[in-house]
Amino acid sequence: MRHGQIGDGQTALLGEGERTARELDRRLGAPDDLDLVIPHQANRRILDAVRERLGLPEDKLVVNIERYGNTSSASIPISLDEVVREGRVKPGDCLGLAAFGGGATWGASLIRWTLARQTPASAKNAVLGASRMAPTSSPS
Repeated sequence: MRHGQIGDGQTALLGEGERTARELDRRLGAPDDLDLVIPHQANRRILDAVRERLGLPEDKLVVNIERYGNTSSASIPISLDEVVREGRVKPGDCLGLAAFGGGATWGASLIRWTLARQTPASAKNAVLGASRMAPTSSPS
């Protein structure tokens, strides 16, 4: 098996990009309709291949692998949390989520964001407010 291949011969980088593109074509019609793509953060080579396959500019692909490494199934929610806190997501944005895993499993979703836009300051205050909450006592 060559490096980067899944057991059935499909490469992860082609599989994720192709499947995301097919889902996008089925639902929207064009990568231009996507505001952000939040992929599984497996490795930079795969992320770059997905971006190239979809024809996306660098600013539309969320990449944080340099900060966290491959966080497996947590990479999409971590990335989503980051872009929301950074204020990069606003109501009406179309987000593409894509992941792959062992055994040639994969998933791709398109979501329309409906929550209010966060600003970096409001996100920071929300986190600070949550940390000031009194702990709940557990029954003895």
